[in-house]
Amino acid sequence: MKKQPPRNIYCLEGNWRTNPRCKQSVRPMLDILRDAAGIKYIYRKCNTREEFFEYLRQYTFERYRNYTILYIAFHGRPNKIQIGRDLVTLREIADVLEGFLAHRIVYFGSCSTMRTKRANIDDFLHRTKANLLSGYRKEVDFIESTAEELQYLQINNRFTYKQKQNFVSKLSIAIFR
Repeated sequence: MKKQPPRNIYCLEGNWRTNPRCKQSVRPMLDILRDAAGIKYIYRKCNTREEFFEYLRQYTFERYRNYTILYIAFHGRPNKIQIGRDLVTLREIADVLEGFLAHRIVYFGSCSTMRTKRANIDDFLHRTKANLLSGYRKEVDFIESTAEELQYLQINNRFTYKQKQNFVSKLSIAIFR
């Protein structure tokens, strides 16, 4: 099996609860990937729509070219992510990333975001040039989804597309190419 270069992760995460003392986060999972598999990551907490779009825009900077997995971890709705009370569509995200995602993977760690028309997925892939778009088509439990995401992000560092498809078919994550 041919080993590919490491796919580092650029993660944008929203708030999972309204309580400011809530520590629920995907960051401990990213720490495991760093410590056990050597996968580097950049983590940004996004409390507002404006912060999300600023960090998303920064992802297009040359200094992040080795961070080939964009991991977007928020509450979700069909074709959207939720940031506080604001909803952001796949189209709005593609507007910022248009043409910048060649050889990159976009993963939505958010409920139901991939439950959308195939035309919306194709538009996102075509406009951004992303290699893969993946995420959930249904509501998922935080702990269960975090366990799946740990596996999914790790296999993206080890396997070819076909091998990934075979493995991911056992998970709740949908992959589009």
